Amino acid sequence: MLSKIIEELIEYAKCHLHLNEFDVIFMRNFLLHEFNLNEPYDGVIDKAYIETLSTPTSLINELKNEIKDISDNDIERIMSILSPRPSEVIRKFMILKRDSPKKACDYFYDLMIKNNYIKKDYISKNIIWDYENNNRKLEITINLSKPEKDNKDIAREKDLVEVDYPKCMLCDTNEGYYGSNRIQPRSNIRVIPMKLGGENWFMQYSPYAYYNEHCIVIDKIHRPMVVDRASIIKQIDFVDELPNYFIGSNSDLPIVGGSMLTHHHFQGGDHIMPMMHSRNRYNLSDKKYKDVEISYLDWFNSCILLKSKNKNSLINLADEILETYKNYSDESINLIANDENGRHNTITTITRKVGKEYNLYLILRNNRCDEKNPEGIFHAQKEYHNIKKEGIGLIEAMGLFILPGRLKYELDLIADILSNSTYPVSDIIENNECLVKHRDFINKLLVKYRRHNKKEVAVELIKLEVGIVCEEILKNTGIFKDTIDGQLALMRFFKKLNLEVLFYEQS
Repeated sequence: MLSKIIEELIEYAKCHLHLNEFDVIFMRNFLLHEFNLNEPYDGVIDKAYIETLSTPTSLINELKNEIKDISDNDIERIMSILSPRPSEVIRKFMILKRDSPKKACDYFYDLMIKNNYIKKDYISKNIIWDYENNNRKLEITINLSKPEKDNKDIAREKDLVEVDYPKCMLCDTNEGYYGSNRIQPRSNIRVIPMKLGGENWFMQYSPYAYYNEHCIVIDKIHRPMVVDRASIIKQIDFVDELPNYFIGSNSDLPIVGGSMLTHHHFQGGDHIMPMMHSRNRYNLSDKKYKDVEISYLDWFNSCILLKSKNKNSLINLADEILETYKNYSDESINLIANDENGRHNTITTITRKVGKEYNLYLILRNNRCDEKNPEGIFHAQKEYHNIKKEGIGLIEAMGLFILPGRLKYELDLIADILSNSTYPVSDIIENNECLVKHRDFINKLLVKYRRHNKKEVAVELIKLEVGIVCEEILKNTGIFKDTIDGQLALMRFFKKLNLEVLFYEQS
């Protein structure tokens, strides 16, 4: 009964979305009109059950069963109506932040889960495991959280007029937006304004979070990504405001950057990335910056770590490294900073605060392509594209791999081949088009492990081998390889930066 569902939604909003008792009658009448009902439900609802809900999914499913043609856009709009207004969310966040930034973030994150903006129930479907080699760990996720677009929404989009509003899915004008054939709906999103580097920015959460409290921090002005001194300052300002979160910038060039280069933004959250556990490969020093601890990490790609309580020294040294690297070439390792196609060198920057000390990670990147490597010289090589061929952005560069959802089905088929399948492998591959791209991968597995493993054993073996592929992909993205030539080139780069090697630990 629809009127009963309305009462359940109102009770849910009271329990979980901070709906004030004085607003209940107003909200009830609003929803009755929204659903073309003349009077409310006069029976009893299970309030104790509703109080135990961590997400509104079960109530939303009731609504979908009752109204067959209701779209996901419509549901998000209903959840937005039940949620606090943007000004109230901001007000409460700021009050809580005075006492504890963590409490403020806990409130905001929980609200975004409870109003169904963060798709917690979808996220829980992701397949997650760890891979470890030589004290270096990767976190690997097969991303199943983002659902296929609703057919009703697809049908609705046919009737929509193409408009240039919002300019992109990161713009602040998405707040409360019902969606279009260009932009996904953001009816129930809420954002928190911030001042970073003296400019207006805002923070929101990712609806399909890749890790705990995955947030996106966005320039209020729609302008392209840039990695420069100002962006480093903004990251420092952010961790001063929310020291419980790290913050990082994708690179500002294609291939080695994120998927949204047209709007300046960062990503952060409450998660210690695998790279952050790395030990030092080289301890370094700069006579100009004696209050900055400098190291080169024992990590799969090329990363310099700066630590200091003096943020001005940290910013100045990071800026010098960035500007030097932007124009640094070493043809012995195929590193060319600039050519007829423009600039190719850039840096992925990540900042966190540990106590009073700032930690700034500088991952060196290059996006140049050539005939042999049309998708990128320092990109996942073609032999690994069966697992992942998309760009390696900020999150993966730090060791958290987001693999495409197709792999759930494909790797399960491969596990069948390694376990109880008795048919010729060539026939199985030819009869499953999705396995053709895995042919070399499967043959390597068969040489290494043979067939007739137990299915659960085969699954674990495949996870191990996928981890090895992810490790190799990160090595592909590294500028200074772990070879004699690569390390000699790294020493030349240190010299260019006026960095002295104090200590070296064999990897």
